[in-house]
Amino acid sequence: MIRRLAGIALVLVTVFPGSASAQSPLTKIGFGFYVAGRGLDSGKYAIEVTPAGKVAIRAEKGSAVVEVAPLKSLGRDESVKSPKLVFDLVGSQRFLAQVWLPGQDGLQVGSVSGDHEQVVVGGAAPKK
Repeated sequence: MIRRLAGIALVLVTVFPGSASAQSPLTKIGFGFYVAGRGLDSGKYAIEVTPAGKVAIRAEKGSAVVEVAPLKSLGRDESVKSPKLVFDLVGSQRFLAQVWLPGQDGLQVGSVSGDHEQVVVGGAAPKK
């Protein structure tokens, strides 16, 4: 029985390696922002792509998760060494527009129309 359970666990880890990996690294966002119509406060967030292909944003504190379906893939950027987030800035409000994770395609998760600037958070190699 124990061998059978161990065998099943080994198969699951092999087939679904993401489920056995550590939690996504936290990205510090120093301002409030909007994603999928929901306002989030400044703080540290884990950002990951779910098995269903949605981008999940989880605050370090609390159990709230915002999931958003990507609008399109932006291709891969091998220079991204840690999560990189691109925000559209309209006036004083910031809207999450792009998510870039190391080793994965970048994803557009939102857009604004009209004149706006962009603010980038993260993307560099983590400091040791």
